[in-house]
Amino acid sequence: MRFIPYPVPTIGTAAVLLLGWLITAAGHKIVAAHTQDPKEHYRRHRLLNTAVLVLGAVAIVGLWSKALPHTSTFLGLIGAGLAIALREPLLSIAGRLAVFAGHMYSVGDRIEINKMSGDVIDIGFFYTRMMEIGNWVKGDQYSGRIIQFANAQIFGTAVFNYTQNFSYIWDEIKLPITYASSSTMDLTVHEPGKAA
Repeated sequence: MRFIPYPVPTIGTAAVLLLGWLITAAGHKIVAAHTQDPKEHYRRHRLLNTAVLVLGAVAIVGLWSKALPHTSTFLGLIGAGLAIALREPLLSIAGRLAVFAGHMYSVGDRIEINKMSGDVIDIGFFYTRMMEIGNWVKGDQYSGRIIQFANAQIFGTAVFNYTQNFSYIWDEIKLPITYASSSTMDLTVHEPGKAA
């Protein structure tokens, strides 16, 4: 062990990485065996990956902070500076956790956020991507554009989910009928079996 400058943190980091890989592999098999719904399957996979990554990073930082006690103040200041500088990415990670833990939306759901509407196609680590509907296209048809927004946006605005609990979307059809068109239409109702 003399050739390793910091034996406990080095071996501990390797153990955390190995343990994280084993937990992820076992968790994916358990999720695949117990989840039939594709949306729930995707949500649980992403939640497991995020939880293992965050907990592994915290464990590795904890191991190395004990090995370097004299520089803890310096590392604390750097950590505070990084937290301020990386506010949006950290909020996006927290937003991803909130999306999965709170069942806000999943892949395939039609949502609206900040006046942007579309069907969710991916929930990434920092961004959510959705296929845009509407805009210059009449009706609820895809415009052909993919919208990407930061997961941090869910904390400041309302998220409307159209298809989470009810798989149909209400719509209306407008039929303009003028006074002139009523004189040309035959609105007579005939009983069955009788001649008109």
